[in-house]
Amino acid sequence: AGLAAHTDFSAMVSEFVRDIRALEPSGPYYLGGACYGGIVALEAARQLQAQGETVALLLVWEARVPSFFRRGPTQLIGYVVRQIVSHVRSGTVLAILKEKISDVKRTGGLQFGPHMFALGIDQAATDHQQRHSQIWDTIWHAISSYSNNLPFRGRITYLCADEQVASFPHVTTGWKELCTGGLDVQSLPGTHIAHINTFRPECAEAIRIALARARNPIHTRESSHASISA
Repeated sequence: AGLAAHTDFSAMVSEFVRDIRALEPSGPYYLGGACYGGIVALEAARQLQAQGETVALLLVWEARVPSFFRRGPTQLIGYVVRQIVSHVRSGTVLAILKEKISDVKRTGGLQFGPHMFALGIDQAATDHQQRHSQIWDTIWHAISSYSNNLPFRGRITYLCADEQVASFPHVTTGWKELCTGGLDVQSLPGTHIAHINTFRPECAEAIRIALARARNPIHTRESSHASISA
C-alpha cells in the first residue's frame, strides 16, 4: 500500500498482534505458522503473553529457530554450499539454476536461499514483482537480526516433514529451549517444499486435532484415558 517494509521484526509482529486484538480483544488465542510464519507466531505469542493474554495453542510447522538465520560471512558461505550439495544429491540443481536465472531476468537481483540473502536489493523497484522481492528480502533481513530470549510460557506443537535435508540440523533443533512446557513433535509425510506449496491432508488433520485438543483439553484427556482403559 505504498508503505515502507518493516526492518524491525518485533515491530512488524506487533502490528499483527494489534490487528488480531482488534478482531478478538481477548484470548484464548490459537496461533500457528509455517516456515518464517512459525517465527512470527512465536513472537506474537510472546507479545500476547506479555500483555497478559492467554495463548492456548502455539503450532509451528517446518520452521527454523530464529537464531538459525543469524549468519556471518563464513556461515553464509557454508549455508550456500550445503544448499548446492543438497540439490546436487536430490537431482534438482538444474531446476534451481533455471529458477535463479529467471529471478535475475525478472527482478535484476540474485537470491541465495529462501528470500534471505540477495544482491541488487538497493535498486529502485520497477515493477510489482521486483517490489515483492524487495519486501521479502527486507523481512528476511529483519528475521536474521531478530533476537528474543524470552521463552513462550507453554507447550509448542511442532509439525515437521519426515524428509529432512541431510546436510542441515533437524528442523526442530533449538525449539525445545524456546518454551517452558516442552515440544510436542509430530512427523508428517513429505518435504518442506511440499508442505509449504501444496495442500497436505495429513497436515490439515494434524492441525485440526491440535486445535480440538487446545479448545477442549479436559474432554481430550478423558477420551485418551477411555481409549487406554478400553
